[in-house]
Amino acid sequence: AITRAMARSRVHQAQMLRAIQGEIPKHVGAFTPAQIVNVMKDLGGMGALQEVMDSLHAAANAKSGEFMPRDIVAIIDAYAPQPRSLVSQLTPIEDCGSSNVKHSASLASWLWLAAGHLSQMSDRDLVVLLHGLAKAGARDLCLLRSWEAAIIHRLERLSSRDLSLIVSDLGRLFFVRQSQVFPVVLSLVLEASKLDSLTTEGVCHIVCTLNRMEKKLDPRPSQGGYADLLRALAGQFQRSVAGDTAPHTLCVGFLAISSLGHGTQDLLEVVCARGLVAIKDFGREDALNMAQGLNVLRHSVLGVSTTPMLPVLAEHALGALSFEDTWTPHQAVNFVLWLGELRAEDPDPEVLMTALDHHLRRHQKDYDPCLLVKAVLASEALVGAGFGLSDVVDQIWGSLQTSLRVVPPASLLQLAVAVRSIRQYMPQHELPDKFEKIGQGIVAGAGGIDFDTGCSILQLWSNLPFRDMKLLEGVVGRVKMILQNDPGIGQTQQRAKMAYAIAKMGGPTTPLNDIVCDDSRIVIETVLTSKDISAGFVSDTKDLVQLLAAGSLVANKSANLGDACRAVIQSLLTYHTRRLLLDEGFRGLLTLGVGCAVWDHGLRAELLDPVLQPRLKLLLDHLRIDTGVGLGMTEADAEQHDDQNLRLA
Repeated sequence: AITRAMARSRVHQAQMLRAIQGEIPKHVGAFTPAQIVNVMKDLGGMGALQEVMDSLHAAANAKSGEFMPRDIVAIIDAYAPQPRSLVSQLTPIEDCGSSNVKHSASLASWLWLAAGHLSQMSDRDLVVLLHGLAKAGARDLCLLRSWEAAIIHRLERLSSRDLSLIVSDLGRLFFVRQSQVFPVVLSLVLEASKLDSLTTEGVCHIVCTLNRMEKKLDPRPSQGGYADLLRALAGQFQRSVAGDTAPHTLCVGFLAISSLGHGTQDLLEVVCARGLVAIKDFGREDALNMAQGLNVLRHSVLGVSTTPMLPVLAEHALGALSFEDTWTPHQAVNFVLWLGELRAEDPDPEVLMTALDHHLRRHQKDYDPCLLVKAVLASEALVGAGFGLSDVVDQIWGSLQTSLRVVPPASLLQLAVAVRSIRQYMPQHELPDKFEKIGQGIVAGAGGIDFDTGCSILQLWSNLPFRDMKLLEGVVGRVKMILQNDPGIGQTQQRAKMAYAIAKMGGPTTPLNDIVCDDSRIVIETVLTSKDISAGFVSDTKDLVQLLAAGSLVANKSANLGDACRAVIQSLLTYHTRRLLLDEGFRGLLTLGVGCAVWDHGLRAELLDPVLQPRLKLLLDHLRIDTGVGLGMTEADAEQHDDQNLRLA
């Protein structure tokens, strides 16, 4: 009776709690099953259950045969009684596979007991049981499959609130891809009677789960049906937002719908109207979710950067960011980054940067390297908003450069992109040193580079006014290993751009060490001789010309390479002759590539399709490439012509 009174009054006096915890082991043997359940729920709600769990569990075990199914459900629910907030972490999550989440032995025994009583449980008991499993993090696959068998024929009787809870709880248990219930529930939600009765919180449960699990849905609803579901949920969220909608529900639901690609101008206006009224009740997470939602929506809805929500939201959050210690570095950086990317006049970018500067100075030890990378990205976003950088970037860089070797290569690539974007605001003599340090971090983590990241790194560094041969060696070596394991990886045009970037950074003919020469040559030749290149899958003129020029640097006169060069030239002549003749920007690289095809690989007009022969002759005349070899010229004359053509290129 005392624990029930304390739980209801929400007055948790520490001395009284300790006294109660001391008395419970003396009397627990006389508790009825219902009293055991109530004490567990009440103490759990006050955060005081752990100290007496062993004695309560022993008493419950002794009377397990007396427990009704509803009591069993209540005990499982009591293991994690604190209600968690709606799902607000909307980044993709990894499936934890088929292994069960580890849980305590006492909980495991109750899960086993629950499995034997599923058929006796009411519809509501089954819903509460799944909710308790989700709150406790108890992913028992055997129990979940038995639970599905017990409830799948009862789903049509459930309320829309219960259906939304099932979607949310299955998502929290990572039981979506193999679930039979999940797609059935989604189809039931689309029924008019269920959809119209969904509250804002119910919609929020579903859209947040779908956003987290979007890549994990298997079997996934048909594309049209899935789009209809998302559209219907977005419409119901817009209709159900009312004056009493909690700020957390409003912001999280808006972010999820925006992330799923179903935000509209009407939804934006409704959410902002409610947000302006409720802004005084916004917490940190609410401000962050609203800022991120506006940022996600900025490309799909015109006018998002001028919504009246922005200055009010910024004024509310920046005070806390500048003067309170409650914002974590992750929250501070993300908030500035999202508002900065909106490119809005309000809030003032200088105010944002100053707030970030203050927070960084007070909490510098709490900023890990990846967050510092994000801080530079936030700075770059503010530059785009028209604000020249303050010395905060120098402070960020000073904190970051000592730990670059522990930052993942993909994050370092983002850092390099940001530094390149704001380079005009930095002392120019410091740029080579900055990029060299970033390059050292990339080389240190080269083993973790994937193909897309490697291609992007090579393309970025090839456009810098200085070279980093150590980075070239490390990244090209990694890319070579990836290509050897999977020759067809990546998009064709992506591989073409990468081959040219390698040639531009140094290429096989640069006097580097043998490893760089060999690896560069292997990568370029692998790309150039791939089947999709010879089949003409690259359609961009610039990509074809650059690929042909990169191939000219490979010191290899094999028949395979000759055939590949001829295939590229044939594609150019078939689709791009007019542009090649009119655009002088291609002349240098084209002369290099075509000249080497003629002199190294014996390209002649008669080897091409009859329709393309006059086009080749026209192109050779345009580039002033002499094809006299083979017409009575000596080998020495041919080498002289070769040198002249290469010098011309």
